[in-house]
Amino acid sequence: MEIYDFFRAIPKWQAAIATIGVFDGIHQGHQKLIHQVVQSARNQNATALVITFAEHPMLVLSGKAPLSIMPLSKRLAILEELGVDVCLTLQFTREVAHITAPNFIRDLIQRLKIIGIVAGKDFHFGYQGQGNWALLQEISKAGSFQAIPADLYLDGADKISSTRVRNAILAGELTTAQAMLGRPFSLIGKVVSGKQRGRELGFPTANLELVHGLCPPHGVYAGMTHIAGEHYLSLISIGTCPTFREQSDVKIEVYLLDYHDNLYGQILETEIFEKIRDQKTFETVQALCDQVKADQAYVEKKWAKFGRAGSEKLVCQINCFP
Repeated sequence: MEIYDFFRAIPKWQAAIATIGVFDGIHQGHQKLIHQVVQSARNQNATALVITFAEHPMLVLSGKAPLSIMPLSKRLAILEELGVDVCLTLQFTREVAHITAPNFIRDLIQRLKIIGIVAGKDFHFGYQGQGNWALLQEISKAGSFQAIPADLYLDGADKISSTRVRNAILAGELTTAQAMLGRPFSLIGKVVSGKQRGRELGFPTANLELVHGLCPPHGVYAGMTHIAGEHYLSLISIGTCPTFREQSDVKIEVYLLDYHDNLYGQILETEIFEKIRDQKTFETVQALCDQVKADQAYVEKKWAKFGRAGSEKLVCQINCFP
């Protein structure tokens, strides 16, 4: 997949089928829409093009954006896996916010050689979101492109949305979030130095500094960390360190059960499978160590077939639609 800045892109393609959005989390609804873009492009011998915002537009419009489910780098990686040919990243600014809806669409059609736009009936664009599906259809009739209605993907009777995914994760409803995402929710962050207390106790942990905003509630979780094509069962602690009277900053510590090399400075992705227990204060350090050993035994027993020695995956990383 080729990646360009939206405003600097010089099309190498002759025609493109496109869609536009933030696509935070790239949940199952997003995946079906992207699949539709790719299939439409293939059917018309065109380029499958996605325009995505580098940051959520609400950050500019209101000064506060929803907590991001994943960083832009992860979004781009999944879009590539879904078969997208070209992705244009759009930095939303005050100037962009004031572009009228007709002018925005005309720029896409003329400058980017777009012959079709796939969008949902709730699609809004242009100044103050005044552009909608009806306007897109109206402009398409006078122009040289198609307004293609997106196929709706429902979770039961409800539409899947990034907001629903965020709310599920914040509530600790990981199974619900996983069903909407089509894969486990991941913590992605840079490994930074800590107090190395875990190493001293025999449980070396990687301290993560997240590169996205969203995080599940405090607790101890089972999960999987991916490093260079290998998969390592992991224990994840989210919260403070109450046993050591550290009640200030929230820490995210990942204990890889079968990994012993230095990880400092690396970006790690750790999928979260389930919550094992709440955080709690132990009377002694030995009691804490005994609990970590019990947590490890539980994870190794329940999730062994998904680990490094196993061959199964918890879910298909990207769902494929017929």
